[in-house]
This record gives sequence, C-alpha cells and structure tokens, in this order.
Amino acid sequence: MSGTVFHVVPAGGERCDFCNAQPVFKVFSCCNFLVPWTKTWVFHHESVGGWAACRICAGLIDGGRWAELSDRAFRKFAKGHGGIARHDELPLKQQFRELHKLFREHMIRES
Repeated sequence: MSGTVFHVVPAGGERCDFCNAQPVFKVFSCCNFLVPWTKTWVFHHESVGGWAACRICAGLIDGGRWAELSDRAFRKFAKGHGGIARHDELPLKQQFRELHKLFREHMIRES
C-alpha cells in the first residue's frame, strides 16, 4: 500500500461540512478553533473535531484549491436557501473564505 489513509465513514445522514452534499467521502482531522465573527456577549462558536467532505470538496482540499472550495460552498449554500440577496453575496462569500482559511490553518495534515 502506498501510504494512503482510508477513513471509514459510517452510513447515514452525514453531509459534507463544506457544501452539504451526500455522501461523505473523507473526514479531515482538524484542531478545534474559535470562529471569531460569531462572538456574542457570552461565547464564540467553535469548530470541534474533524470536518467531513464529499468527493468533490475532498479533491479541492487535497489539491489546495481553496478559492474553488469556497466558491462551491457558497453556490451550494445559496441554492439550498433559495438564493441570496445581491447585497448579501459579497459578505457571505467572505465569511466562507475566512472559515475555510481557519480550517486550513487548523487542519492536521496526514504525513
């Protein structure tokens, strides 16, 4: 075997954490991190543990194609929510980019 790591993903209702597609193809290990723009007077939202990815998103991540990953996530999000108002598109796209940057910085790379 060539050092390939296989991840066993249980069958069920799991969805890609990036684009919400099914089925999950791969889980990327990730250190926990706070999502800074979600701070309320009480707490931050936190990303805890690994992130699940469909085959397409996993390929984008493995290929280092971060802008394409964020664009795909935004398109799928907008479609799933019946569209996004034009004035909300840019700030929402930026949030996807920032979230994926945090993921990239905290991802535990396979050796």
